[in-house]
Formats: sequence, structure tokens, C-alpha cells
Amino acid sequence: MEQTEQYRFERKLVYLYVFFLLFEGGVRKWVLPDFAQPLTIVRDPIVLLLVIQGLRKGLLQNNYCRLSIFVSILSFIISAFTDQTSLLVQYYGTRIFLLYFPAIFVIAKVFTLEDFYKTARFFLYLSVPMTILVIAQFSSPQSNWVNIGVGGDTESGGLAGTMGFFRPSGLFSFTQGFVCFQSFVVAYLLIYIYDKRAQSFAPIPKIMLLLILACYIISIPISISRTLFFQTIAALIFISFAILISRKGMGSMFKIVCTLVILIPLLMTFEEAQSFINVFLNRFSEAEEVEGDVIKGTIFNRYFGAFLRPWSLDVPFWGHGIGLGTRFGMNYSRADFFTDEEWTRIIYESGFLVGSIYIGLRLLLSLSLICKSIKQCWSLKYQTPMILLPPVLFLLPQGSWGNTTPLGFAVFAVATLLILLRKPLYGSPRLSSYG
Repeated sequence: MEQTEQYRFERKLVYLYVFFLLFEGGVRKWVLPDFAQPLTIVRDPIVLLLVIQGLRKGLLQNNYCRLSIFVSILSFIISAFTDQTSLLVQYYGTRIFLLYFPAIFVIAKVFTLEDFYKTARFFLYLSVPMTILVIAQFSSPQSNWVNIGVGGDTESGGLAGTMGFFRPSGLFSFTQGFVCFQSFVVAYLLIYIYDKRAQSFAPIPKIMLLLILACYIISIPISISRTLFFQTIAALIFISFAILISRKGMGSMFKIVCTLVILIPLLMTFEEAQSFINVFLNRFSEAEEVEGDVIKGTIFNRYFGAFLRPWSLDVPFWGHGIGLGTRFGMNYSRADFFTDEEWTRIIYESGFLVGSIYIGLRLLLSLSLICKSIKQCWSLKYQTPMILLPPVLFLLPQGSWGNTTPLGFAVFAVATLLILLRKPLYGSPRLSSYG
């Protein structure tokens, strides 16, 4: 109760942050298309206020925050001496570790367990109309209003998929946002199955959970996204691992398997479902022709290869300038470089020395979260942090922070995992090394 009153303003800011995270894309596409570009950074003032409040109330007293703020300021100063970046581009790049990274620890301090479970419930409820929307986007031509792109673009609202179908984006600006959202949905579904506190803090009827599960299953082929498929596999692997090391939860897993055995064949009886799956499987076939098989081409070369490729770049010692490797930087400067690989972007912008510090911060935090989650699962039989690890590891080590939506989801994912790790036993405070 004391924490709720003490951080009332900050908690309202976090709720506002989540609101814009989920609905910013829809506003940019359908409500205020003429303001699509300024709305790209609509969450920045909220994050700035969170960081200011965090500094005022001593919530940023850890080495992660100190180092990220110091290196961000250093990067901004260094970039000021390059002739390739504008002040706007420099700000866009600097804000990632100057504002968003420290905001993780502010949110983790001010948000309560009840806030977390209520937010999880909202995500799950929202996933039902979101699924209806992506079905409409999948089935409609790109010229239809449901597929309008950012700024009212009627030609390129969706990312090309396969067989003439485009990958739906849901409420988000691009498909990437929908995939990030769904990674939370599957984690929250599993949390509601395995964590009794969820139904205590923010109850959801079982029939509604069944509907949400059905919607999630349908969304996998409709997304035409291999990333979403692999995220689902990762979620199942992590919950299996959590059951193994905590030595509990086999009964709930058996119920999940039985539900899926009944639900999936039932969904397959619909003719539309067959069409969704055929398109989805064709996407895998086309990708294999380009990348090779899934294990060698997609997992090892595309994912793990992204850990290695940055170190072979030919870049100046201090890089080309912060923010220059983002799509925003490419559009607002003379740069002709763009990459979807996060570490490559970081090294290109900041060089090997400063870039290594940025990467190191993300890796060290990732490893710390993994170790703490496994430890609590083993010693306390507390599985919830392990369930939330997949979206965190999808977004923290190599997530595309140069894009605003993955950055926004990454901040919230890591912050909520820190909340769970700090309060493992039914809400009793147990402070971690993060303070």
C-alpha cells in the first residue's frame, strides 16, 4: 500500500506508456495519419518523466544505469563532431540508452505485482479483437482500410508474405509490433495457467482463457511469421524446462496437452484454417530455398550469425555517428546504410569500443536475468520468471532497439521480469541486487 501511494504518479505514467505502446500504431495509421512521423516518438516524453522521477527519488542507483547514461552522453558528444548526423538523428540514437534503458529500472521499482497482472490481463483480452483484426487484414487486399499503412499509405501497409498474401500488422505500425505483442500473449497465457497469483490479482474466466488460446493458435499461421512460430516453440521449451527444474507442474502441462489435442483438430475443421496453414507452410518452403534448412540457415546463420557479423565491419574507431544506422537515421541523413541486425547497427554507429559497451550492458543484464530466474525456479519452485524469459531474451540481447516498437516492448518486458524476481513469494518484498 505504501509503494502504491508513494509512486502513484509514476505508475500512471507507466500505464500511459503501455497504452501508447499498444495503440500508437493504430493512431498513426487510422486516426492521425498526418502526424505519423512525430508520433513515432510519442512515448519519449513519458519515458523522460519516468527517468526524471527516478533520479529525484533515487531509483536509478545501480551500475547499469550509471554506465548507460555516461556512455550515451559520450556517444552524443562524439557524434557531434561527425558531419554525417543531424542533431535530430543524434537524439534519436542517444535516447535509447539515455532514457529507455534506465526507464526499465524505474518501472521495475514503481509498478506493483497487481499492476503487472492487471496489465497481463489487458494484453490477453486485447488479443481477441486483435486476432479478428489480423484475420481481416490477411483476407483483405492492401487497398482496404484495415491494411492502410503508417501515414495513410494505401500501397505498402503490409510486409510481403507469400502466395500473394501480406503479413498483417494488427494495431501496430508494422508486422514486427504484432509479433512482439504475441510473444507477450503466449507468456501471459502460460502464467495464468501456472501462477495462482494471476487469478487472485486479475481473474479471467476459464472459458475466456480457452478463447484466447484458440485465438493465439489461429494467429500463428495468419501472421506468416516464422519468428512468431519460433517464439511459440521457445515458450513451450522454457515452461518444460521450468517444470523439470522446479519438479512441479506436470498436471497443468498434461491439461495443456489435452486441450491442444482437442482444440487444434477442432480449429482445423474450418476451411479458412486450412488456407491459413497452407500459406504459412509455403512461407517456410520459400525461406528454405533462400536461406537453406531451418536449423542451418535460419537458426544458426540468421540468428547466431548476427552475433558474429558485426565484428568484421570496416568502421571508424568511434563509428559513423549515433542513430545513423536506424531507419529514422537513414531517412533524415545522407546515410545509405541500413541493417535489421541490431549488433551490426550498434557497431556501425558507435564503433568497436563504445559499441561493445552497449552490447555488453545488454548481454550482462540478460545473463543476470537468466541466472536469477533459474535460481528461483530451482530453490523456490517459482516458475513465473522462467515463463517470461522468452520475450525478454527475444528483445533484450538482440532486439531491434533502433525501431521504436521493439524498444518499447523490450523495456516493459525486462522491467516486469525484474518485478517478478524481486517479489517471488506471493507479493512479499524481496529486494534483488537491482535495488
